[in-house]
Amino acid sequence: PCEERGLLKMDFLGLRTLTDIKKALDIIKVTQGKEIDFYDMEYNDEGVFKLIGDGDTHAVFQLESEGMKKFMRDLKPSSLEDIIAGISLYRPGPMDKIGEYVYNKKNPDKIKYDHPLCEPILKVTYGVMVYQEQVMQMVQALGGYTLGRADNVRRMMSKKKTDAMEKEREVFINGIVDHGKVIPGCVKNGVSKEVGNKIYDDMISFASYAFNKSHAAAYAVLAYQTAYLKAYYPVEFITAVLNNRITSIDEIRNYLTYLKERDVTVLPPSINKSFAEFSVEDGKVRIGLAAIKNVGRGVIEGIVQEREANGDFTDFVQFVRRTADLQINKRLLESLIYAGAFDGFGKYRSQYIAVYESVIDRVNKDKAAKLKGQFSFFEMEQVADSDTFEYPDMREYPHAVKLAKEKEVAGVYLTGHPLEEYTGFLRKFKYNAANITAHTGEDGEEEGGLPEDTTVTLGGMLIEAERKFTKAGKELAIGKLEDLYGTVDVMIPGFKYSRMKNAFVKDTMVTVTGKLKKREEGATVWVDSIEPWQNVAPEKPPKMICFYLSFSKSAPEIMDSLQDILKAYPGRDETYCKNSDDNKIYPLGIGVTITEGLISEAKGLVGDGNVKVAERERS
Repeated sequence: PCEERGLLKMDFLGLRTLTDIKKALDIIKVTQGKEIDFYDMEYNDEGVFKLIGDGDTHAVFQLESEGMKKFMRDLKPSSLEDIIAGISLYRPGPMDKIGEYVYNKKNPDKIKYDHPLCEPILKVTYGVMVYQEQVMQMVQALGGYTLGRADNVRRMMSKKKTDAMEKEREVFINGIVDHGKVIPGCVKNGVSKEVGNKIYDDMISFASYAFNKSHAAAYAVLAYQTAYLKAYYPVEFITAVLNNRITSIDEIRNYLTYLKERDVTVLPPSINKSFAEFSVEDGKVRIGLAAIKNVGRGVIEGIVQEREANGDFTDFVQFVRRTADLQINKRLLESLIYAGAFDGFGKYRSQYIAVYESVIDRVNKDKAAKLKGQFSFFEMEQVADSDTFEYPDMREYPHAVKLAKEKEVAGVYLTGHPLEEYTGFLRKFKYNAANITAHTGEDGEEEGGLPEDTTVTLGGMLIEAERKFTKAGKELAIGKLEDLYGTVDVMIPGFKYSRMKNAFVKDTMVTVTGKLKKREEGATVWVDSIEPWQNVAPEKPPKMICFYLSFSKSAPEIMDSLQDILKAYPGRDETYCKNSDDNKIYPLGIGVTITEGLISEAKGLVGDGNVKVAERERS
């Protein structure tokens, strides 16, 4: 109605990708000292096109779905024009032209044009009509249309006004005098009726789903910018993406898994290292404290301000005392403990959980006493730090319990995953929770996913498994299957449940095969078969290596050299350093493969008796 009354209609899209880019540029400025100006560069970087052509487009705007990744691997784009065309073609309708487009790009000598006048218009898209603007150019070049009438043709075609299009055919072929202006038509311009009619038929069939090139170009510019950031600053870029999705557990899990697959170290939350958001630390990603449940951003920012003003926290008790004015409650403190934020202080999480309530109570009493001019409980008992504070003598939680608690407070496993021991096995599956599920793109269109009724086979852990009853009283089952990439809903129809219910058990690892069904809230796998993992052997659990040093007496270059040695042996094994000054153990956050060579080099640096290796207990 607005357009019919001569008013200008404008659509404004709020694109999350713009925030991804802004956050990434801010992080790069801090970590690399570089300021990137996307408006002062040529959009022809070979490294960017290689990343896109390799299909490594996780988190790249418009190019992230599995189908688009395959298209880009086939296309091997070599220009921004290719990306513009790719975004335009990968939609219902024009997708039928993808094969022709890819073939013509690779075989330009095989391209045939209906008429020489078509070549200047279609050459940029390898002889394939891709854009609405090309329809306008065609009627101008072949039929002699004015720009205004050409746009009217584009509009009636896109709105499928069949009667109007057929009337316009006569004008396109034979011309007309329009408001004193002569439209000569194809015949007078040297184009035969037969060729003119064929081209017009092609335009009619195409224009109903044609894409606006200016729109696609704007999207392609953002696709290029995000691909550029990913190609040259992948850690900073993915960190920015994580921060822009910090309340979406599935997306955080998805991108953290991606980082780990690319051998980027993801450091656990730390009260002395983490900020509210995810951050980049020596090429690694440090988990932000705001991603933890029950931990408000305001409180975390207050903790960071206190840390930056008065130095790192030295122990758990001191932390509680120094942040007493921030209204840190027991629930928040419990979440930080279970997330591992205090692991660097050298005590077990089980010990912190045993004392945190009493520590908060005593700090609160201390504050009240000081207001009355009385002595502090801590001062009277000379309990200034963890060296004098009495912790109960108890063992740490089993590894599986630690992981379960991490997921409870953070929504994801932070220092491991029950399925990590089966990573190699899971990689054998073609499908996973991320690539079978469609998501709504920022333009409101559905992206990715698989067609309805596609048969898929997935491996993972049943994190939910419930028996339900229909209104007719028949049994059925619903649940969620989790893998390293996310979760997917599963459903077992009633007539199949009776023979599968013994395998449909919560917290078991299974292989599920079924058909994909789409719903508004996502995809569901209707299970045809479910098999527990009976003969799947877990991969060997990681070892732990610890180096014993005096932080006060060791030269700074010793730690630098040790890190250089560790980085030369990348892997899954965990690294720690015990400071003989305070007997605290600090995780180094560098994953290694413990070999005789690494041990020999480390002993040569820190001394034969200062290197110890242990097996992690399987739990």
